[in-house]
Amino acid sequence: MHDIRAATLDDIAALTDLELAFPEEDRFSRRTWRRLLSGNSAILVSDGKDGLTGAAVLLFRRNSKAARLYSLSVAEAARGTGLSDLFLEKPQAITTPANTDTLTAA
Repeated sequence: MHDIRAATLDDIAALTDLELAFPEEDRFSRRTWRRLLSGNSAILVSDGKDGLTGAAVLLFRRNSKAARLYSLSVAEAARGTGLSDLFLEKPQAITTPANTDTLTAA
């Protein structure tokens, strides 16, 4: 079972650790994670017993109801478990209430 939740600033170290297995040119820096977490975006993460097992980054455009899946990362240990499918389903539950910068993960 995978529990998916909204990421927080406290997850930045774990997010950078998750991406260590990926090619350097595909990794986000701590600064980029901080900017994404405070921007017009939503970051979903999955917790495992040894840290984060995955992350999905959704970007929102102002004045648009469409979201863009910008990045999807799954730890090697969690591959083949259906986690990426859950990350593709979960954004459907993300809402951006009108006239607010708050994102809610349902």
